[in-house]
Amino acid sequence: MVSRRTMLAISGLGIVATSGCLGEDGGDGESGSDVAARNPEAPLVTTTDDGNDELVLATYGDVVEVSTVDYNDQQGRYYVPIGLTEEATDSFVDDLESIGAFDAPSERELAIHAADEVVDTPVIGRSLADAMQAGEWDGSLQIGSADEGTLLDLRSELDIE
Repeated sequence: MVSRRTMLAISGLGIVATSGCLGEDGGDGESGSDVAARNPEAPLVTTTDDGNDELVLATYGDVVEVSTVDYNDQQGRYYVPIGLTEEATDSFVDDLESIGAFDAPSERELAIHAADEVVDTPVIGRSLADAMQAGEWDGSLQIGSADEGTLLDLRSELDIE
């Protein structure tokens, strides 16, 4: 039986640690290259600093690309690949570095927000932290959920044109 901690680490890697390796979209080809978030200031990815204050790492307005919702048979979860702006990617990494998140990345939880609720809490993980520190992460994320509707709502909030 896989421990909860191991499962969180594995799902976190599947959700967040794409580190620029999204490749071709396996969906139906309807990617949203024209993203106009309905609420651009709404938090998409957050974490907490050591004082337990919430730190917004990315907002809906930071998203520049959204692919279609797809299903991962191995994880038994739906996911949607997204891409952040270059500026948001740099800020994401700088903010994590400023709170010491790369010192123990498997202990640093991220909160993924969709439809005004936290839908997942993956950890950063060592491989993603290393890619971020080396400047190799391009801002690609895979947001996952057991519920397809949650991710469809997320796409709707991003107002794909």
